[in-house]
Amino acid sequence: MNDEEALKAGWKSGDAADFLGMTEAERQELDVRVSLIRAVRKRRGELGLSQKQLADRLKISKRTVERLEAGGGEITLEQILHTYSEMGGRLAITELPPHQENGAPKRRIKARATA
Repeated sequence: MNDEEALKAGWKSGDAADFLGMTEAERQELDVRVSLIRAVRKRRGELGLSQKQLADRLKISKRTVERLEAGGGEITLEQILHTYSEMGGRLAITELPPHQENGAPKRRIKARATA
């Protein structure tokens, strides 16, 4: 079944955020979280640190580092940002052009991690 046939048969297309009914603001926050978590893992690898070594450096448990890198819901955006910053990471924020949704312009923000 191709995409057109699937849509005609009542299937819906979209990403996880569509199926979860996320607002544009929630989507943006999720995008930032995922990008920052990826940057944490990448930066830790660049520094040659194990999860245990990073945990010791930050004075947190290895389990907390594991949850952070897995995107655990109980980990806050501030904790992820702090971890990245403690490893020497820096962020650049770029405002993107408005995104049209239901005819209303929406602003999107993109965060890019830099070392």
